[in-house]
Amino acid sequence: MFALGTTLTIADLKSVMRRPRGLVVGLLAHTFVLPLLAFGVVTVLGLSAPMAAGLVLIAACPANPSVNLFTYLARGDTMLSVALTAGASLICVVSIPLFLNTAFRVFPAGHTGVSFPVLPAALGLFLVSTLPAMCGMFLRHKRPQIARALAAQMGKLGLIGSP
Repeated sequence: MFALGTTLTIADLKSVMRRPRGLVVGLLAHTFVLPLLAFGVVTVLGLSAPMAAGLVLIAACPANPSVNLFTYLARGDTMLSVALTAGASLICVVSIPLFLNTAFRVFPAGHTGVSFPVLPAALGLFLVSTLPAMCGMFLRHKRPQIARALAAQMGKLGLIGSP
């Protein structure tokens, strides 16, 4: 994620913020549409309560950091992907307990109290995905030649695609 961050610029971030529609639509879809679709799939398929809760949990979880790399390799809007991952990791602190507790109520399995470490999971995602990307961006901003050389080396190793 650090090497990927060396391919991003402050201008990329400003571009995402100037046109926030993609970010807002992506966050709304990820935060609400995916979990609601999971509820629909569970209902249609008549899954057991543990399977229902698991599917809702998976649908409510933020994107994996590898999504940002795949976006970059596909020549997509990598900054938008990183912003979506960061935003979803912040929102999930509230959304995961909301949807998971709703799933436990709608599809009871006899559990009276279940704890899910949402804050540590969100912090972990931030530390693994967003923070290294931001550090790479900072390096590119302060020392662009070093960042380009690092990105080129990572590309040669096949760790990131060529910029």
